[in-house]
Amino acid sequence: MKSYKVNVCVIGAGVTGLSISLDLAKLGISCIVVNQDTLNLAASLNFAGVLHSGARYAITDFPLAKLCAESSRALLQKVPFAIVDRTKAYYIGTDISHESYAEDLIDSCQMIGINPNYVAPEDVLKNEPHLTKDIKFALEIPDYVLDPVILLKAYIEQLEKQNVKILKNTSLTGISFTNEQWNIEVKEHQNEQLSIIKADLVVVAAGAWSADVLKLFGVNILFRYISGSMAVIPQKLVKRIISFCEPSSSGDSIIPSYNSTLIGSTWRQQEISVPTPAIFPEVKEIVHKASQGLQDFNFNLINHTYSAVRIAFDENHMTGIDFIDRKKKRDYHILDCEKLYSVKRLISVFGGKFTLYNTMSKSATHLVCDKIKADFREDLLEYNVSPPTQKPDFHLGSVEKHLL
Repeated sequence: MKSYKVNVCVIGAGVTGLSISLDLAKLGISCIVVNQDTLNLAASLNFAGVLHSGARYAITDFPLAKLCAESSRALLQKVPFAIVDRTKAYYIGTDISHESYAEDLIDSCQMIGINPNYVAPEDVLKNEPHLTKDIKFALEIPDYVLDPVILLKAYIEQLEKQNVKILKNTSLTGISFTNEQWNIEVKEHQNEQLSIIKADLVVVAAGAWSADVLKLFGVNILFRYISGSMAVIPQKLVKRIISFCEPSSSGDSIIPSYNSTLIGSTWRQQEISVPTPAIFPEVKEIVHKASQGLQDFNFNLINHTYSAVRIAFDENHMTGIDFIDRKKKRDYHILDCEKLYSVKRLISVFGGKFTLYNTMSKSATHLVCDKIKADFREDLLEYNVSPPTQKPDFHLGSVEKHLL
């Protein structure tokens, strides 16, 4: 049986887990990463592909909007190679109600450092000829398309250079806590290798898998699984992200992705952590909303859908949740399991928006350092990630296909 002795075991190799691991490595804190699947086939890969400026939430959730604005600006410096195109988004207006919303949006955006520009309808249609001719105006917003595949590949390469071990397709087979240390038995399914990891602290950043993982450590959280689905059109209908000057709803984002177009996302609760195909009412919602922004859009243009699952719980997660809706906060949560559940040296990170992963990582790393009495030096975390040396052989929207 192999044995690994590290300061920190990170469970989960999505963008948050990888980023935390790289932050720890930059601080000289030894770590190992364990993932149940082939790397990055969960929510980190199957999201909408938007680097949010904060504008989308500026009216409805100002603290989240401010976080997104700060995080977005940081990521434009940290991982510029992952931004597919720096063409600003259009938030379009097609009826009179959009005009008043646009005025409020401009005021709110200016409070987080964003200055939207009005674009005349003739210029909108010149730049985006597939959009509806009912457009009355658009606001130009610094939301950009981000390619998570390139980003995740870059993080994996950086971790390999830091000699951080990543165990993929690995299950947890036994867990114990003795002498202020976690002993985690794991099995790598590719070669049936059994190993034991001895770690001073464990960080659970496993997305929808997190609730099941936490149970193994004696922590039971009350939560809901939330599924979001995107529709994929096998042609590029727009050159930039298109959204609407109104509160967010299902299917209200139209996103270019190489030679395809992504439309979504939907929102529904489900009972399992595994992604499930979009149900017909969700596809109907997407078609209905997209047809308000695109000319001649219909069901037949959709080739397939893909889905991702996240965990959501109320801020007062100790008492559970009665109901979760689409308006629930989408920022992140870091659980100090010693403080909340009397389980020592265990932290869990629940992400909200992909845009916030770098902010989440820093916050989690700070807490890790506090727990294991290590120096937290924020200056060492102001590094830029190098682009991957090899291009991925797939891209956003091409992996988890659910054919209609």
